[in-house]
Amino acid sequence: MQLQRLLKAIAKITGGHATVEATQRIADQCDAYLDSKPDSILHTPVGVSYLLLSTLLEARRKYSDLAAARDDVRDRLTIELEAMRLQYESLLQVQRNQKEATQINEATFGRLFDEINAQWRRRVPCSKVEEMQHECQTLREELDQLRQTNHDNASTVVEPNNDAISYVDVSFAL
Repeated sequence: MQLQRLLKAIAKITGGHATVEATQRIADQCDAYLDSKPDSILHTPVGVSYLLLSTLLEARRKYSDLAAARDDVRDRLTIELEAMRLQYESLLQVQRNQKEATQINEATFGRLFDEINAQWRRRVPCSKVEEMQHECQTLREELDQLRQTNHDNASTVVEPNNDAISYVDVSFAL
């Protein structure tokens, strides 16, 4: 009678209609039944089913542990992803603020430049500016010519006589 009840419970489990707790309870009952008949563990359908149930329970435990670990990793990654998303949005906001500040500064400095340039042009007539630019260009050309002449005459070697030492005359004219 007990054997028939255990076999029916095992059949129900194999049909996929039992929870882990119910499977564990039937496995414990099979274990108790087999303890009362130690010689028949592998020779009875209950003994074989018990070994299969034990293996199934162990596989379910491992699966449950893996699922819990997976969920743990997924939760941590979700949290990290959210933190990265918030950091990204924060950086985008900083970038927008900096761009806006740069545009404001460019506009402000552009107006300032225009004002200063206008004030300067009011104080110095255009003809005077052109005259000063021409004079500056003339002075640059003269300076370049002097540098070239000076470079060509930069060092002169005096031929020594038997009683004298050689001298080098270097001139530094600009």
